[in-house]
Amino acid sequence: MFSDFDSWDAYKQERKCNGITEANLPYALRAWDIDQLAPGTAPQKKGDRGWFQPYAKGCCKPDNPCGPTVVFLGVCQHAQVVNYVQWGAMTQLCNQSFLNPIRHWLRSGPGIFSSDVNYDEQKAMARVGETYMRSLRQQKMEEGRRTRSNEEWERLESDRRKELEKILADNEKVSGRPEKACAMTCKLTPQEQRFLDLFQFGYEWFEQGVDPDTGK
Repeated sequence: MFSDFDSWDAYKQERKCNGITEANLPYALRAWDIDQLAPGTAPQKKGDRGWFQPYAKGCCKPDNPCGPTVVFLGVCQHAQVVNYVQWGAMTQLCNQSFLNPIRHWLRSGPGIFSSDVNYDEQKAMARVGETYMRSLRQQKMEEGRRTRSNEEWERLESDRRKELEKILADNEKVSGRPEKACAMTCKLTPQEQRFLDLFQFGYEWFEQGVDPDTGK
């Protein structure tokens, strides 16, 4: 996403950023998704059961609450919550760090239009995405000046991961979500392991004026 955004001209960047800030709030919050981690693109969607059964039949048990979970940065979490990493990343790319959290609160915050039980976890994931994208921007500027050795870049990558893991670890201390009880590992067949090793996630980010339901 970072490379894609950088490759777009200013007009396309503006339309992409406007797409997630439409006045029609429910529309704007449907203008983006990480493929496979949202209800509409999960490989198998049956309520909250078995989202990833086609990938690993023996994993994510029991179905409730573990059916739609993935492990991300050392935390077992509902896949749709991890989706909010993209929300944070787009927030940073579009320089919307002030307004987008307000939009998220209006859409999902406690006591608002449609309070979401995962709101606090969504916020933590958004912070991960925003922090990661901010770090990538800084890295790109430094790479142009060649201010670090290869060893220093490797250390930076390690420190970045630790910073992101800490965001989620701090949230875990106060979170009472049921997915915390789900196992973080499971037995995979050799075929499943090969598939997951090679798997790459995509993303959707619709421009202003494009209907997320039809893509037109």
